[in-house]
Amino acid sequence: MVGGALLVALLLVLSGCGEEASRPLLVSVVGLPADTAALRVGAVLQGRAATQVHEIRRSLNLFGLRLPEGSRGQLQVQLDALRADRCVIGRGFGELTLPAQLSSQLEVTMRSLSHPLCLCSATGWCWERPLPQGNHLRAVFAVSPTSAWAVGDHGTVLHFDGTSWRSLPSGTTAHLYAVWGSSPDHVWAVGERGTVLRWNGTGWVVVNHRMTVDLHAVWGFAGGEVWVAGAEGVVARVVGTSAVVPESVGTRRRLRALWGASPEHLWVAGEEGFVRVRTGGRWYTPAGARTDRDLYGLSGYAPRSLWAVGEEGTILHFVDGEARLESIAQPVTLTAVWVAGPSSGVRGEPPEVWAVGAPTGFATGVLFRRERSRWQEHPVAELEALHVPTAMHGSSAEDVWVVGHYGTILRWHRGQEQVHGARSTTLVIRSLWGSGPQDVWAVGEHEGLPDLRGALLRYDGSGWHEAGAGRPLVPLAVHGTAADDVWVVGRGGAVQHFDGTTWRPQDVSRLTRADLQGAWCGGGQVWIVGNQGTVLRREAGAFVRIETDPRYDLSSVWGTTAGGGPPQVWIGGSDSLGHGLLLRAEGDALRRVSLGVFPKVLAIAGTGPSNVWVAVAKSPLLHHDGQRFRWVETGTTRSLVGLWFFGPQEGWAVGEQGRLLFWNGTTWARLISGTNNDLSAIWGTSPTNLWAAGYGGTILRQRL
Repeated sequence: MVGGALLVALLLVLSGCGEEASRPLLVSVVGLPADTAALRVGAVLQGRAATQVHEIRRSLNLFGLRLPEGSRGQLQVQLDALRADRCVIGRGFGELTLPAQLSSQLEVTMRSLSHPLCLCSATGWCWERPLPQGNHLRAVFAVSPTSAWAVGDHGTVLHFDGTSWRSLPSGTTAHLYAVWGSSPDHVWAVGERGTVLRWNGTGWVVVNHRMTVDLHAVWGFAGGEVWVAGAEGVVARVVGTSAVVPESVGTRRRLRALWGASPEHLWVAGEEGFVRVRTGGRWYTPAGARTDRDLYGLSGYAPRSLWAVGEEGTILHFVDGEARLESIAQPVTLTAVWVAGPSSGVRGEPPEVWAVGAPTGFATGVLFRRERSRWQEHPVAELEALHVPTAMHGSSAEDVWVVGHYGTILRWHRGQEQVHGARSTTLVIRSLWGSGPQDVWAVGEHEGLPDLRGALLRYDGSGWHEAGAGRPLVPLAVHGTAADDVWVVGRGGAVQHFDGTTWRPQDVSRLTRADLQGAWCGGGQVWIVGNQGTVLRREAGAFVRIETDPRYDLSSVWGTTAGGGPPQVWIGGSDSLGHGLLLRAEGDALRRVSLGVFPKVLAIAGTGPSNVWVAVAKSPLLHHDGQRFRWVETGTTRSLVGLWFFGPQEGWAVGEQGRLLFWNGTTWARLISGTNNDLSAIWGTSPTNLWAAGYGGTILRQRL
């Protein structure tokens, strides 16, 4: 028998239970990760949050949940194992039908996560994919092979300790654009609105000053001298650890790069080919620096020998301070350049010069290497599926880092490619659906690649994994009714069904070959919509096509069985003029809802016939109360693309630039998602357990 000292009483205040007497339900935990410092415990009864999430720090393998007598229904207990640094390192789920026997004990088996989840917003949304995070990274600096820094959007700061990357709190949500360091306790980062941060070995300290323009570059020297540069031609020297002294370089152009081999020779470059060098306390224009192309990167190996790179493949090679124009035989925007080591090559040139960028018209990366005065593309397999690379730096020719959009981190280490951050950041997740907290599907397609590629991901309680769905398939929507009844639709009229074991293609070629963008299942029916006015309904094992105008572009479908009888189904998209279109199914016909002129419908969701919500492009939301539609302001002009509701007073919306909104029954309130990435889908099992997904393969999870 377990003594009372071992029980941690977590009072679950269940709706309608009042002050009834209660008794503990014992929860035993199996497989707890070794580094667990605390357990985050949440409980859901009949699909609704039963309590605010609690944390326990003792008796982690056996504790008690105090349940009021008379509680009935399906109880789900959800556990997160927290490391001392607050990272989630394991997860577990347990279910029990109440009422249970007096001696009942719920056993929860924990699964260790392959990658700890460490970055979370103030409102509880944490990165699940990519890892360690998926915000755009704007800069990287390698102090040594065992110490590197990367910074990016929303105040993201990552540090590499020789083994893995970990996030560090920066104390700001401002985008960070540049980082530089010379030792473990001397690192600087700069960003938007004049943000200047200094790492003192234990934490980031804000440097207060009067500049408010965006700062895009920072560079320093081992002796302690540090310089910053940015918009409106700002160049300034940091004096000590706080004061910032501006200097004039004779321009109002945006400056994006700084580099210097010594305090006596500091270079700056930026918009419209602007280049200046500081020598003897004075700024001057080096000879031959003639280009009107924007310059994004600087790097060199001697005070007067360096490279500058920029748009349309522009490369300026400065030899003894005089510029020579070099070229790359490809239409590409070069975002960064890095030079390794002292001069030791042919004719005194450095042994290694690298440049990275993105080809015009594509979002994927390309890497170039300078060999014997000629630039050659250097094949890197991972760059093909990675989004725009933004920066590169290394500690030696054997150790080079590249970072970019959506958390891209690549390393060229001793001749080997290594992926430390995101893979397949060209992925756009279009749709989410699951049968429960341990069975969630995410589908989408890759954008910016020369060929069509799709992705099907599945969450199994421990992490997200690639799941086969037959090939070829470019899925755009997923929906189902149970773990063994899942439907995926996509490009070219693709329809596939999962029976819990196997994916099987469904031949609808006689009905359509159009791109299919939406699916909904319920009441024994499957509805699928797409381009060319495609509306398919499956009933009694067969698909039929419901006629509509072939000029319609139908992108969303949602239905409800809450009213009894056949499902009530709503379909949205745009008409032949590009105006918003909303259809309602009435038997075997579709009736267009008269709402005047409005933008394209992007999403439909709700909880029943008297609670239907419609999202349209860059506009307020439409709400139907069972009688009429009305416009509801959201406080944002960004398009909302994904909707999810648990009831009339609990709803969520996600959209462009990381917009995340919550509906409390009266108003929509914006919450901090922790990312600026476009979000396109949201789905959850309860108000305290939701997923949001979108561009760059982004998947966020809320576990409050």
